[in-house]
Amino acid sequence: MTAAVATPVPSAAHRQRAEVAGYRSLWRAAPAELAARHGLRSLDLGDGVCTGCAAVTGTHWLNHAIGIGVAAPATARDIDEMARFYADLGVGSTVAVAGAAEGLGALLAARGYTPHRPWMTFHREAGPVPAPATRLRVGDAEDGEASAFGGVVAAAFGLAPEMSAWFAALVGRPGWTCLVARDGRVPVGAAAMYVHGDAAWLTLGATLPEHRGRGAQGALFAARAARASEMGVRHLVTETGLPAGPSYRNILRAGFREAAPRPNLLAPSPGGRA
Repeated sequence: MTAAVATPVPSAAHRQRAEVAGYRSLWRAAPAELAARHGLRSLDLGDGVCTGCAAVTGTHWLNHAIGIGVAAPATARDIDEMARFYADLGVGSTVAVAGAAEGLGALLAARGYTPHRPWMTFHREAGPVPAPATRLRVGDAEDGEASAFGGVVAAAFGLAPEMSAWFAALVGRPGWTCLVARDGRVPVGAAAMYVHGDAAWLTLGATLPEHRGRGAQGALFAARAARASEMGVRHLVTETGLPAGPSYRNILRAGFREAAPRPNLLAPSPGGRA
C-alpha cells in the first residue's frame, strides 16, 4: 500500500497572484464619493499593490502593501514611492514581506521599518470541504442583499456603518462571489471569494458577534470551495493573523495547510498616524 503524497504548495509568487489581484479589485470597487471622503486609494507598485484608507488608523490591513518584491526585487525607488503614497494619506502602514521577496526585509529595516504582527498564509487544492452541522442557510447574496452583505462585513471588522457601501459594491462585480449565511431570512454571516487565473482568494469572512460559534464560517468555506470547483479553479488561498485564533482554526478545519508565515514590517511614521 502506497502512502498518499501531499500536493506540493505552489510558490509564494503563484499563491499571491489572486490575493494581490483581489486587493486591487476591492479598492477599485469603492464608490467614488465614499473613496473620496475616506481616502480609499491604492497604488500599483510592480506586481504588488499598496492599499490605503486615510480615515481609518490602527486597522493595518487597510493600509498595507502586499506583493512588493516578489516577482522582481524591490528597489530603493520602490520604497520611496511607497513611502510617499502613505505620507500623502497621513497614515502609518505595514508591508508584507513574503519569503520570495529577496532583500525586501533588509531594505525596509534600513529605513527604520520594524516587525509587526505577522500573518500565516494557507493553501489547499480545490475540492469539497465538509460543511458543519448548522441551522444557518448559506447562499449567494441575492438582489436587495448587497447592503446587508456589506453591513455584516463592516460590522464584523469594526468599521463605520457607512463603509458597508464599499463591500456591498462587490456583489455582482466580475471575479467576485459574495455569499451570506442566513438565520431565517436575516444575513448574519458573510464571506467573499475572488477568482484570478487558476486560483481563488477566500477573504472577508465575517460573522456578527452575537451569531458566532454557530458554524457560519465553516459553512461559508464549504460553499466557496464548491463554487470554486464549479469554476474550474485549482488552488484556494487565504490568510489570517498570528497568533492563532478562531479564524485560524476555521481555516484548518476547512482542509487548508499552512503554506508559510508572512512577516509584516511597520513603517516609521513621523507626523503620520499608526
